[in-house]
Amino acid sequence: MRFEDSLILMVSGGRTSSAPSNVSVQKVLDSVDLKNVVVSELCHPSGAWNSELIRNSFLPDDASLILSLPRLSPAQDDSLCWHFDKRGFYTVRSGYKVALDLKKGIGSSSMQLSPWWRFLWKCNIPNKCKIFFWKAFNGWLPTFATLARRRVDVVDYCQVCNDDSESITHILWSCNSAVEVWRQLLGDDVIQRIVVSDFPSIILSLWRSVDSVVFNLLIIGYWRLWTNRNSVVHGSAGWAAADMVTWIDNFANEFRLANELNHKEVLSHQPSWKTPKRGEFKINCDASFQLRSGKAGVGVIIRDYKGSAIAARSSPVLCCSSVEMLEAQACLEGIHLAIDIGVSGVIIESDAASVIQLLSDQTVPRTELGAIIHTSLALGASVNLLSYVAVRREANSVAHCIAQHALSLDSPVVWFEEMPPDIARLVRGDSPTSVCPF
Repeated sequence: MRFEDSLILMVSGGRTSSAPSNVSVQKVLDSVDLKNVVVSELCHPSGAWNSELIRNSFLPDDASLILSLPRLSPAQDDSLCWHFDKRGFYTVRSGYKVALDLKKGIGSSSMQLSPWWRFLWKCNIPNKCKIFFWKAFNGWLPTFATLARRRVDVVDYCQVCNDDSESITHILWSCNSAVEVWRQLLGDDVIQRIVVSDFPSIILSLWRSVDSVVFNLLIIGYWRLWTNRNSVVHGSAGWAAADMVTWIDNFANEFRLANELNHKEVLSHQPSWKTPKRGEFKINCDASFQLRSGKAGVGVIIRDYKGSAIAARSSPVLCCSSVEMLEAQACLEGIHLAIDIGVSGVIIESDAASVIQLLSDQTVPRTELGAIIHTSLALGASVNLLSYVAVRREANSVAHCIAQHALSLDSPVVWFEEMPPDIARLVRGDSPTSVCPF
């Protein structure tokens, strides 16, 4: 298979694989012939991406997308993946669903939007935000422009900025207040890439440009902009953009934490970190992502049966396509650190339940995540990896703070036994009440 056919198969050795048909990858120079090149030709012999070749051969956005995928595993054979399953595996159920849609004669546009609607209803946000967003996407919000078209006696202008017709696109995207909110949440680079013709085109463009965590914030942001608009229309003072951004961040975090508590049965019941058995070592792993700057990092710490820190690593991550991949990368970093210092008999703990489930079940998805999972499972035997355990965030607080520290670094930092004072204090008092210094 060639590069234009299946980007999703880059998770394997890349000797025959290439890019999915629904991914538009455009080259800049003739140095790479997409019709004849295979993925391994874009990599160094070690499996790492040839970043210079990729950046010189593709448009910046496409180059960033490619480089955000994990390094290849040369020893792993290429495999086919099923695009209609989130883990890349064919099932009779998913095949039947696709066949049924084709039999019903569903048009290509409906087929393309079906994953979008599934994504929306699975977003980790309140249902009231989803329902509002569904109405906005379909053009069902009672803006003054909509009311005027339906011959309701209203004056069609935006009362937030006192300028322009109040369409859905205006109040949720191009109004001065909305522009400032999105500039602070997304950054100018993302905004400049968005196709602006109508509101659905903006949404679908954003959906393809940001990960699910950021998109959750976007939907909450749209809902906040609309409630702010309603307050202004009914005579109250509107919120400043900076205040709305702070509110959006806090609201999203509070909902996520509350939702995690409601599903705590999925995780270990230990409320705080517990020491391993004598002769064993526990590796806690976590990832951190800073929305506004786009920075990401992972943090790991290895402790013995006394609770003493043996080693820790804080590593910035330059490119990553999803938070789930970051969490998987953190687990892999933990295994690498265990190999580096020569410990054996280890337990991996993380608050990323979906990643831990894949590792525990030894399931290698046929997606970009598969390369990291495959490498982790392959290296686990070299450190006598005993188990993977999903824990609550409170039981992973030190690793979380080390991951936060990575956001301020330009290169990885490793500590052996002697931790920095702030981290050492957290290790001594590892509990839900510990406060992260970073």
